[in-house]
This record gives sequence, structure tokens and C-alpha cells, in this order.
Amino acid sequence: MKNIDKLKPNMKFKNYKELCEFLEEKPKTSCSKTKQINNWKKYFDFKKNKNSYKITEVYSTPKALTYTEKIELLLLNLMANNTRHNYMLFAPRTMLLESLNVVNYNYRMGNQHKEILADETQIDLPTIQDFFNSLNKALKYQLEIVLKNLASKNIISYNTVDMVCIEYINEFTKEKNKLHRQATEDEVEYYLEIKDEVMFELECDSIPQVIKQGKYPKFIEQVNDIIHFEKQYLFFYKSYKIVFNSNIAQNKLQKAIANFKLSPEYYRVLLEETNTEYINKTINNAENRQQKAITERKNITYKTHHIDDEVMDEFSLDELAILFQKNKHSIEYMLLRSDEDYVEKMEKLSNIILSQKAKRIIFLTEEEKENHSM
Repeated sequence: MKNIDKLKPNMKFKNYKELCEFLEEKPKTSCSKTKQINNWKKYFDFKKNKNSYKITEVYSTPKALTYTEKIELLLLNLMANNTRHNYMLFAPRTMLLESLNVVNYNYRMGNQHKEILADETQIDLPTIQDFFNSLNKALKYQLEIVLKNLASKNIISYNTVDMVCIEYINEFTKEKNKLHRQATEDEVEYYLEIKDEVMFELECDSIPQVIKQGKYPKFIEQVNDIIHFEKQYLFFYKSYKIVFNSNIAQNKLQKAIANFKLSPEYYRVLLEETNTEYINKTINNAENRQQKAITERKNITYKTHHIDDEVMDEFSLDELAILFQKNKHSIEYMLLRSDEDYVEKMEKLSNIILSQKAKRIIFLTEEEKENHSM
């Protein structure tokens, strides 16, 4: 492949043939074309819009690993060098993702304090909620693939467990301390009961419904207030319980390094690559959601008549839901994602929440800011 060193991000080619000419490669068809494009993706990445190609990234070294393989390798490295828990790892999804450089500190805090993030970024709360709803599903799906792959290779055994954080007073120092441990069956039963009570108060039938209606922060706050008042529990959370053998993990890691001919320094490059790759993937997913919403909005009709944007803006969500006989929240997502600034906002949030180069946000409420400035 020639001229690869002249390829730069943001370069555009009107079609496949023009890109082939630039790379001095013969245009191919069918399976040969697919194989050729897969080979290109080891050296650069691109976005395709109809027939045109836009270069999004050019790699300094050929990329032989898929994204899933990279995450597997990083997780293997984490287990092989794990000294804190020799053969068992309790790790919430957020902690694992931070350790693998997929997300940064702002992800965990922003997910918990969306209103503060909205204020800090000047991005509306519904867009931030949509960002996290979409991102959390994608992150969970990707991590589950990696864990299942490692389990199928007999490297790990894992399952999801309930953890609890308990507040207690140190009998010697008289200071408040926190203890994290796996919850007992009785504690899990109690927690389910409290969640069900609060869900009933919020007039919701399921957690997804709580999230879709934007009531999740209030839901968690009420649940935690009750369990802290009644039992001195601070909060419950889900965690992966990963059982592994350090020696097996180390052996598998060394084989992978040999197979892919990786240098010890490649881990630093790998961390940077996976982070950049996931940011691009997140933005690309946002573009797909926007295009789907725009298409849906264009095709929406009432008694065979299309309703233009000006008229649509005059109706409330409830009125639109009745008019089009659709779920209110489906209409809300369609309007939100079809907005012309939607992808720009998603890109801004992706860089703030995922990039390892992002500035760390101080998540303080207005009251905490006032106390902090005193």
C-alpha cells in the first residue's frame, strides 16, 4: 500500500475508486473488496457517507488487534499484574472501565450528578440523560463480550453480585468509616423491598421506566435515605465477581504478546488507542441515532398528512403522543435526536466523559460551592 504516509485525518475522497487511486491499489469487488477494506482498517479508520470516504484516524503502527481483542489484552494485563486480590476480583463496571482507560473520572461522577454536569457543560439535561442511557448500554454490552470471551477460554469465571457499603463508627478513633462487602441474601431481599416501595411512590413499574422518565436520581436518593435511616447502609451496587488464576492469566498474556508481536511499550499505545477508538465509536453511534430520528421525523404523518416542524413545535409531548399514537418518550427521543446540534453535543460530552486528556470536573452543588468559597 503506497502513499499511506501521506494520508491525514479529515481527508475526503468522493468514492471508493478515488481512495484506491490515492493508495495506488486496484479497485476490487465482492469478498476481495471486503478483505481489502479490512486490511485498510489496520492502518487508518474512516467514516462512509453514501459513496464518499472521510479519514478519521491514521495509526502510527499497523493495527492488527480488534477493539475487543485490545480490551481483552488490557484486562489480562490487569489480572496478571494484580497484587491486591490474588485470585478474586470484586470490580464494579465503572471501576473496570476506568482501569481499562475506556472512560475517565468524569464518567462516574457525571453519571451520578447529571444536573451538575448540565450546568458545567451548558448542555441541556435531556441530552445528557440520553448520552448516558446510550453510553451505559453500549459499555455494558462491550464489557460483557470481553468477559464472556475470557470465560469461554477458561481464563476466568465471573458473575454479577450485589455489594453493600456500610457506615460504622471505629470504636478506637470514634470516626466514621466505610466498609464495602458482598451483600447477604437477607440484605438483598430487604433492598429489593425498599426499591419496590419507592418505585410504587414514583408511579413506575420498572427501573427502565424510572430512567426514561428522568426520575432515577430521585429514586436512588429516596432509596438511599431509607436504607441509611433504617439500617445504616449507605448504598448498594452491582459488581463483577471475577475469579481467575494469576499464572494462567500471565501465560495467556505472554502468548498474546507473542502472537501479535507486541513490545512492552505497546501497552501505553494500546491505552491511548482504545480510548480514542471508543470516543470515535460513541460519536459514530450518535450520528446513526440522529439519522434514524431525522428519517422517522420526516416520515411521521397524521391521517396521511405530514406535519411540518413549525406546527409540531406548537404541540406538547402529551399532545404529540396522542396525535401520532406513539409513546410519549419515543416522541421525546425523536425530537431530541433529530435536532441539528445533537451530534455536536454528543461529541462534546464524549470528550469530557471518555477522553483521558479531559479536564477533571469538580462536581459540587450550589450549596457546596458556597461553602467551598468561604
